Amino acid sequence: MVFRQFKIWLLLVFSLLFFNQCSDFNAIFNGNKRSPKVAKKTPESKKSPASSKKNPPYHAKGKFIWPLKAPVTSYYGSRSGGFHEGIDIDGKSGDPFVASASGEVVFEGRLGGYGKLIVIKHDHGLFTAYAHNKKNLVHEKQQVKQGQKIGLVGATGNAQGDHLHFEVRDENGHHDPMKFLP
Repeated sequence: MVFRQFKIWLLLVFSLLFFNQCSDFNAIFNGNKRSPKVAKKTPESKKSPASSKKNPPYHAKGKFIWPLKAPVTSYYGSRSGGFHEGIDIDGKSGDPFVASASGEVVFEGRLGGYGKLIVIKHDHGLFTAYAHNKKNLVHEKQQVKQGQKIGLVGATGNAQGDHLHFEVRDENGHHDPMKFLP
């Protein structure tokens, strides 16, 4: 029961952060729904607490692989319209992608702007998210191995063309996925 409540909370946070284009958990839960069209950000406010970390947790370095071997079309960080909390990897509709690390699927389904989404929980409290999928090939509570095919590239949700949106998160928020990948 506690795990299910955590999963629901995590999904709520993912969706609220995405739709409010906000990286501050406290702002969401205090009712501050910032809009990038209205609120002008100062250079210091563009970085969230998690994004200011220089390195990923030491135990995560070198433990992840690329979920899709293709060029990155959009990097983590500030961009017009808000803060991009992951990377976008180019792909064609139906291209298979794999689990970046071994773990347990804690969510598989549709979630707002993410479209078809897979969230995997890894060791040391890390999560990876794979979004805009044409098809998910795994189910909740399934154990997956690093390199296992888990989905097909698509353009579901708020996607501009076929690609894989990939995020790395922990209890402190989002991290630059490039710092986890070889």
